Amino acid sequence: MGKNILIIIAVFAISFTKAGAQDSKLDKLEMYYDQGHYRLTLRKSKKLLRDSSYKDHPLPYMWKALSTAGIGIKKSKTLTSRLIESSDYFQTFTQFENAGYYQQTYRSEILNYQELFLNQIAELKPKKSKLAKELFFVYQGTFDDPIVFETIELLKNPETIPPSSKISSKKLRNKVVSEAKNHLGVPYKWGGTTKKGFDCSGYTSYVMAKNGITIPRIAKDQSKIVTKVNTKKVQPGDLIFFGNGAKVTHVGIIVSKPGEDLSMIHASSSKGIMISNVESSSYWKKRMLFMGTVIE
Repeated sequence: MGKNILIIIAVFAISFTKAGAQDSKLDKLEMYYDQGHYRLTLRKSKKLLRDSSYKDHPLPYMWKALSTAGIGIKKSKTLTSRLIESSDYFQTFTQFENAGYYQQTYRSEILNYQELFLNQIAELKPKKSKLAKELFFVYQGTFDDPIVFETIELLKNPETIPPSSKISSKKLRNKVVSEAKNHLGVPYKWGGTTKKGFDCSGYTSYVMAKNGITIPRIAKDQSKIVTKVNTKKVQPGDLIFFGNGAKVTHVGIIVSKPGEDLSMIHASSSKGIMISNVESSSYWKKRMLFMGTVIE
């Protein structure tokens, strides 16, 4: 009896380790994709799917979908057909039981993929309405998004206020925080970049743009352009980043002053735009990665 229990525990431990451990082959797919090597990502994804050890893993299908679309970016004439082709791979990916975990982990990459569809539909609408509607039909079958065809427009940066070289850093920080608080209570919307609904990075890029500061659309990319600051020196208007491991998955704007409990305003997926005390939140505190500034 005791021996059988030990065997069961050992099998469980091996399975758990296999599911949770880093996999160098899958890590390389992510690396190739991040570096823009889409054809290499696609080729390696297909190779993994021929391996019985990976045919039931969702990630090769996801990278196969995203890299197929990525190839279309570099050859714009084939983008529509590449997106249609990629949708089959992505739908296969979403059918896996644990796809939700990876959708959250690779949220920024999938959001970029989704926006690629919407932009292409918007590009096609004026001259190739029939093809635009065909691609929209594919989009509807690929993503859980209630967007209406007639409302799809090219994604643009929010209207910005020209920056003034005379404005002081302190005054600019106050303006950033004031603008951020103007949107308290606005609902969360996946991919949202307007006052009708924001996601986390759509919100931070909107607020900064309204104050003449242009930052990337995605949280991961925002984290790459900030100047990192120490916790003791962080100021209102700075950005704070969260994630799993080293991967950035969320961003907010600091509203607390030095010496106060660290607080941020951000787009919460459950409550929309709200202020959260990072210090007293076990959820946010353990996921905090670093803080950075885009204000001189």
